[in-house]
Amino acid sequence: MISFADSVAKKPFILGEIGFEKYVDENIKRYEADPFASPDSQLSVYDYDYGVDMADVLIQSMNSGFDAVIAWGLDDAMHTNGDTGDKNQLKKWGMWNILGKELTGDAKEEDIRPWFYTWSIITRYFTEDMKIVKTTGLKLNKVRMVSGWSTNNHVTFSIVNNSSKNATFTLDTKNLQNKNFKKFIYSEKNRPVDGNNFPKAVQTNLSFTSDSKQITIPAKSVLLYTTYNY
Repeated sequence: MISFADSVAKKPFILGEIGFEKYVDENIKRYEADPFASPDSQLSVYDYDYGVDMADVLIQSMNSGFDAVIAWGLDDAMHTNGDTGDKNQLKKWGMWNILGKELTGDAKEEDIRPWFYTWSIITRYFTEDMKIVKTTGLKLNKVRMVSGWSTNNHVTFSIVNNSSKNATFTLDTKNLQNKNFKKFIYSEKNRPVDGNNFPKAVQTNLSFTSDSKQITIPAKSVLLYTTYNY
């Protein structure tokens, strides 16, 4: 006998085209001053803070039960406003512009932008087979955490502090002992990169040897710990 619940196929719950409101005074002034940006642009992609904001919305989305989250967008060279091909009407939302020099005359437009840092480490180390584990007890203003446990016993957890003050809390580490972690940090003064400007762990071979650990996260920053060694 098959019940109704058994016969219903689970469909993925996807949050698409994440980005922040473009029609605000500061952003309007910025895209009006940029000869290559269309009104469909978010010029905060150049700013450090956008990396914190995008990590924050991603962490909240994962904790809310979404199966996938899609950022808008990857590359400024992908679209123009109205898809007319007008290089003076770029949709500037990307992590870079792969044709920055060709389209704008400025090779710096091809550089990796700050929000790539947080988005890339979170999406890389929260793997497809991970189950998001509910976290409790973190009651600090604008501080959020997401944790995942994979089918092959790997663990990743990430914390965002979107407040203007450093935050400290105690983490229950009883189930994390005998595991080796890498630690990444995205802060205004410390966000290490390798020779390709990709995020680099600030610490490796990190272990938790007691039942609890005090974690301090700087204001406007993101931490990520993972047992994956790639």
